[in-house]
Amino acid sequence: KPGDNVTFSCQSSKDHRFLQWYKQSPGKMIQTMATGVYGKPTPTKTFNNTRFQFHRENNEISLTIHSVKKEDEAVYFCQSGTEFLLTVHNGFLLVVKDCSQQTSVYVEQTPDAAAVQPGDTASLQCSLFSMNNETRPRCPGESFVHWFKSGSGSSYPSIIYTARNSTDDAAKRSCIYHLSKTVENASDFGTYYCAVAICGEILLGGGSKLETNVLGISLWFYIFFLLLFKVSDIKHVCLQMFYVFFLLNESLNCQIKVENECKNCVFTLDK
Repeated sequence: KPGDNVTFSCQSSKDHRFLQWYKQSPGKMIQTMATGVYGKPTPTKTFNNTRFQFHRENNEISLTIHSVKKEDEAVYFCQSGTEFLLTVHNGFLLVVKDCSQQTSVYVEQTPDAAAVQPGDTASLQCSLFSMNNETRPRCPGESFVHWFKSGSGSSYPSIIYTARNSTDDAAKRSCIYHLSKTVENASDFGTYYCAVAICGEILLGGGSKLETNVLGISLWFYIFFLLLFKVSDIKHVCLQMFYVFFLLNESLNCQIKVENECKNCVFTLDK
């Protein structure tokens, strides 16, 4: 953020006589920051001030920027080599997080959870809202919105998506991004997150969990089991059917609860 200090370093070789540091600001030409032969790099006129320090120690060359400003936001890269071959070693992207002009925003993701079966298509939504009721956020482009999936027991995202369908809702002061996911097999179950890159930071949604409707599967399997096998004891049949209707009632209550919550724009599924 503004006022911080930052240091970029890259590895060179002892036999590299020549070295340079470059800066490329977004939409501008590359600027030469410093050049050197063997020893310490000498800054060019534009960067010859105390905010920029260039060093070379053994095989390491470094650039330190003091009291970072918004204008320092750019890609920095170092280069070294001989008279016959120059090599670009590293590139560093410096993003200065200055949100004084950006309205405070937050991300909401819906639904929280959804019970689906293989072959079903789930519709997930990621919304960027303004905390100020009178203003609206600056909607980032689709390339700044990503969806990723984390399966159960997985520490890293296994699938990455880029937003393809988005809407700009001025009335609700929000930016809305959608993901339609068709569940093909068990590997598609898991928690899906949206990530929005805005104002030098990444805002993460709370996640939407796609899971199989185990109750529905077990319930119909149980009914099929009763019809398939003959049970001689009438009392036993009655008890079994009572249990089936109990499960049906629980399932209907669950569906009604979800439906009512949806009317209040709260997407949850209680199991």
